[in-house]
Amino acid sequence: MVVVPSTLDAVTVHAEGALCTRLASVPSDNGRLPRQVRIEGLPLGLRTGSLRAAVLKGPHGLQVRDIRPAYDVRLPPETDVPAAQRALEEAQEKLTVISSELVRVRQDVATLQKLKPSFPPRKKDEPHEPRESSLTAILSLAGFVEHGARRPERPAARAGAPAA
Repeated sequence: MVVVPSTLDAVTVHAEGALCTRLASVPSDNGRLPRQVRIEGLPLGLRTGSLRAAVLKGPHGLQVRDIRPAYDVRLPPETDVPAAQRALEEAQEKLTVISSELVRVRQDVATLQKLKPSFPPRKKDEPHEPRESSLTAILSLAGFVEHGARRPERPAARAGAPAA
């Protein structure tokens, strides 16, 4: 059986449906035409009683003798279940590791946020005035408090999804 593709040539829309004209060319083998031809590209929603066929060009006496719609459904290839299962388990393991790291980082941030600056103990013979801190130390502390101590946003919250 020869399988040939078809192309949509014309569409005429009526009040009760439409007439769709498709064209297909059947190749000859040394002047001999095949006894059966399968036309590909027909829509799945085709009504069984509405299918018609005609020979537009060809040798004298060539005619369509039978029309049978058949649905040739091609399923996608099956996935390798063990490989997919392994990939899922690896992803779940990575998620567990990342989640535990996130918990540890949040605990560290909470601990750091509780820290308060203090002066080292003074010797008894030192004056009672506080020592001046260096400008870089003060600016570093201010930058950490302003930017570094914030809780990191979750990736889902940045993408527009609600945070859990």
